[in-house]
Amino acid sequence: MDTIKIKFNNATDFYIFEPLFKRFNVKIYNDTKDIEEKDDSLMTKEEYFAMIDRARAGKKHKISREEMRKMLLEG
Repeated sequence: MDTIKIKFNNATDFYIFEPLFKRFNVKIYNDTKDIEEKDDSLMTKEEYFAMIDRARAGKKHKISREEMRKMLLEG
C-alpha cells in the first residue's frame, strides 16, 4: 500500500477532511517521523542511473493508441 502525506498548514483545516479519512479507513499520523521512506533526492549519481537502467530493463508492454485511449477514457 502506498503512503500519501498531507500536511495541514492550519490544524483547524483537518476537521474538513476527517469524515472522508474515517470513511476510507485512513490511518492518521501526527508526525512524519512515523513514516519511513527513502528520500530520492539524496541519491548518488550512480544510484540514480542504476535506478533508470533497472526501469528500462523491466518488463515492457506494447499497446496501440486505440487501446490506450480506451483504457484511459473508460477507466
